[in-house]
Amino acid sequence: MFGFLPNFLNFNKDDGSGSSNPPPAKRARTDKENVPENDEEETIIQKTEEVQEEEDEIEAEGEEQRFLRFDPVEYVEFEDNPRIQEDDGNEEEQQVDADIPLVNDDDEDMEDIGTNEHQEGSTENSSELPKRSMRGTTVQLREQKQKEWKKQDELEKNKESARDREMRRMQEKEEDAMHVDTVQKPNFELDERTVPYNADKKIMTQLIKESVQTVDYDENATFVAAETRRRQMIEDDPMLKEHLEFKMPETIEQDVIEYKTHHVIKNLEENFENQKKKEAKRMSTQKPGSSKTNKKLSKKRIRIMQNITGNRKEVIPVYCDISRNVNEVDIPPSLTYKYSDTNVTRRAKLDELDKQIEKGKKNIKCDCHDQTPVVKCWENPSCPCYQTNLKLREEFQIGKKKDGKKVDNKKDFLEYDYKPTEFATHKPVYLKPGSFDNVIGFACSELCHCKGHCTNNVTLLVDKKLNSFELERKNKNLGFQVKSQNCIPAGTVIAEFTGEAVKSHDLVERDYAYQVVNPYRSDVVTKLLKVMGHCPEELEKSMRKAYRTCLYIDPKHIGNVARTFNTKCESNVEVLRVYQKSFSPSNIRLLVVTTENIFPGDELNLDYGSEYSKYLPGGCHCGAVSCKNNVVASFPNKEDKAYKKNMLLLKKKIAKEIQDKHSAKFNIYKSQVLDKI
Repeated sequence: MFGFLPNFLNFNKDDGSGSSNPPPAKRARTDKENVPENDEEETIIQKTEEVQEEEDEIEAEGEEQRFLRFDPVEYVEFEDNPRIQEDDGNEEEQQVDADIPLVNDDDEDMEDIGTNEHQEGSTENSSELPKRSMRGTTVQLREQKQKEWKKQDELEKNKESARDREMRRMQEKEEDAMHVDTVQKPNFELDERTVPYNADKKIMTQLIKESVQTVDYDENATFVAAETRRRQMIEDDPMLKEHLEFKMPETIEQDVIEYKTHHVIKNLEENFENQKKKEAKRMSTQKPGSSKTNKKLSKKRIRIMQNITGNRKEVIPVYCDISRNVNEVDIPPSLTYKYSDTNVTRRAKLDELDKQIEKGKKNIKCDCHDQTPVVKCWENPSCPCYQTNLKLREEFQIGKKKDGKKVDNKKDFLEYDYKPTEFATHKPVYLKPGSFDNVIGFACSELCHCKGHCTNNVTLLVDKKLNSFELERKNKNLGFQVKSQNCIPAGTVIAEFTGEAVKSHDLVERDYAYQVVNPYRSDVVTKLLKVMGHCPEELEKSMRKAYRTCLYIDPKHIGNVARTFNTKCESNVEVLRVYQKSFSPSNIRLLVVTTENIFPGDELNLDYGSEYSKYLPGGCHCGAVSCKNNVVASFPNKEDKAYKKNMLLLKKKIAKEIQDKHSAKFNIYKSQVLDKI
């Protein structure tokens, strides 16, 4: 999830390989209220948590040393009396005392210290002292030495350099990545062709190099095969057949136009405000590495890996188009991660909260199991999971009305106050500006009687593996790119962003991390608690504590294809949160949703925020109309009397360009794919 950049967004432009695979890090928040007034505030909080954690570790280690270094010893008080002097003459009693160890065998220094100290403080010869009295004195010295060791350990830990801590945590991550057993989702079948994972990056790189080969690649044939596969999977699946309408529309939907237009306008306005020059040449609109769906391409390609997922039912090949032959292929470290379809949450230490939720019976599940094969949980008033969706919509989302008046969509659709986002299984998930903070859903899970096989599980399509992707490397500076091989309508959940859930102070490298819990949004946990209803005091405290911590999903060492999504000023996918089972951060699923219609050959892009272009050589070159590297000659002035009229004309012009672009791409898709199926 180098210091803190604005809006909690941090970037590294290179992961050590010369490949700056732009990370799907949480892009800059659009709402100013989400940004702390003082950048040092979060650092102070994190530093305090880190110091407290280290102090707890020191205390725990001190206790461990106490039991490892000493045998249990009982405190005994003695008095100088004649009976003890008499015992000195008893050889049998002396023999028994001699068998009692004063210290451990490996603690010779301790014995010497105890003897010398006693000699200095006594007027008698040590050989004449009762042995039990010597034992009691040694016990006190042991405790004193223990405290000295503990203080010494604290000093050593405090002296540990930042570099040492970084190396230690990196080693912990490597060990986690090597030993963790990830739980595979449905539709998994082991693919023996996959390069086996190895925590040693050098070994992993060598294994990948051995799999590099040159292959024949026909782009159009690939797209036709992917489209045929998707349609056949829907036809063969009773949970999807007759329920899922998965066709590319000939005309673009109004909700999509609204969302797209908003972002274009926002980018143009930001560009205009940041520019000092009034006139400049607009950069080319051809994005680097864009697929050419208007040509039939049959060529040789260098395939680095046959399948990066390890799953026969989700084959994602990896290609390299910047090398002339297999011997010149560079294998960047960004390919050496452990592929996983699930999040790993044990480093976030959320087990205690999850136990309290279970104990307080705050897990959310339903028993709607009357219909098969698809249970009708959506719009079911008796379904707790669907009711939770409605409550979340009421707490977080913008309503259907604007300024207290009902909006006439036909008359003034460009000023439309976005409809609430729904999370039905077979319906499009249309987003709106600020979706990550203001759009949260809830889905049925395996805890429910329906097992998630229902109309209230927006995560179902992710597990079905319907869509086909491929990774390609066409620009060394941009790293790998994700390309779709089939059409994907807007509002489709296509993937889950997975990785390790870690707290901010445990996040050594932030170049791939995506923030999921913002400690400066205290209203989030308040709204979640309201949806949960009455909670035990201890559970409420644990919930607030969990949401006061800056939490990230870090796919640097464990993750999936979503970590490879590139950046573009006008992105075509967005990430939002959906809960399952409960409102614990451990049950958050980051779902990737398409915000426009995706055609075969289109690259999938996230927007990393306005700050990211600073870290790209020469700035951003995505080629979008509102690219941050473009110069905007003019923009409607809010102080102008004709501002509303000019803004409406600009929005209509942008909307027409979006529609025209969609129509052109659809015609190519129809002639080269649909007509051949």
